[in-house]
Amino acid sequence: MKPIDKIGSTTAKLTAATPLYAQVSERLMSKIRSRELTPKTKIPSIRKLSHELEVSEITVRRAVSEMVKTGALYTQPGVGVFVADGNAAAELNGSMLKLERAAVIGLDPIKEDDADSESSFVRMQVGIETQARALSVKTRFASLREIGRTGGLAAFLETHRIQGAVLFNMANHRTIGQIERLVPVVLLDSWFREATFDCIVVDNVPAAYGLTRHLIDLGHRRIAYFGTKRTDEATGEVVPDADSFERYTGYSLALHEAGILRDDCLVVHDIAQVKIKHALDAFFAMAEPPTAILCHGRSIAMGARGWLEKLGRAVPGDMSLAAFSSASDAQKGTSWLTCAAVDAERMGRMALKRLAERVAQDSPQGIKLSVSGKIVIGASTAPPKGGPQQT
Repeated sequence: MKPIDKIGSTTAKLTAATPLYAQVSERLMSKIRSRELTPKTKIPSIRKLSHELEVSEITVRRAVSEMVKTGALYTQPGVGVFVADGNAAAELNGSMLKLERAAVIGLDPIKEDDADSESSFVRMQVGIETQARALSVKTRFASLREIGRTGGLAAFLETHRIQGAVLFNMANHRTIGQIERLVPVVLLDSWFREATFDCIVVDNVPAAYGLTRHLIDLGHRRIAYFGTKRTDEATGEVVPDADSFERYTGYSLALHEAGILRDDCLVVHDIAQVKIKHALDAFFAMAEPPTAILCHGRSIAMGARGWLEKLGRAVPGDMSLAAFSSASDAQKGTSWLTCAAVDAERMGRMALKRLAERVAQDSPQGIKLSVSGKIVIGASTAPPKGGPQQT
């Protein structure tokens, strides 16, 4: 490849008179017209162009995307972006418009015994595979650890001819960026502000608000919150959970609007199964213990229910429980739990559909798509003993 040496050095500095992405496109086109960049020449990476031109990666990505649309450049997923070679490049661009092979990184393939599981993770997988069949897309499930053992990310994408990736349980922006520089990505069940990739998430704040409001309307005033952290797929580190923070925000907002002062002694941000008993013991040692708990997820609520029974406490008589859960669980009528029912299968379908759309027409702007949680009242909530509490 003949490199572009300092693209910005051949003309005047970029100005605000014309959109920056259009000026970047023109710089590249001038190199093509002067034959400094010949057909089938690979252009520098988005990061390198961004550094040389002193503009954002988003701007460069949009410029390149526009040039691909017009046929000036063409893409080879997992390899790079190249200068077009007449009709042959146009045909190649056309063949890239359909997503045919996708990686799902961070989720394992569904086992036969798990197909009917109500786990949100499994329901997301079912949604991905359902949409894959509808679009005739072949999926390859893999963990980053597995990818590392098989020669690294670029080799994995090239070997399996991957055109795009759905990423799950990733909170490391650098790792996501490394993948995104090779193929289009969609982040499932997590999000970042100002992301250049799409994020499919639960609309956590209104759902948590609704659950807390339900508990308040029943007469509860001492309401605890069990949040959680997550283990990042990329690093193995335990990191803050964006979903949990948003659910805590909805919980806090409902308390504030009801004129209830939040008691931080009732908030556990990093609850885990092994910590539930300790938290409950601490609650019941208080002069005014909580009468209800909003839990991050169904598994936490189930753990709390088990420990409450061992402690001789009844649900909902002594403690009401509410949590986020899967919509399929609530629809089957098997859930005893008052919950915000989230359609995790729909999230999976949306993730693969958005990935196909990004492969067909790459966009420099990421969008955050939210799936609402429907409040379903179960047998796990009831008014507190002795009637409504005083604020």
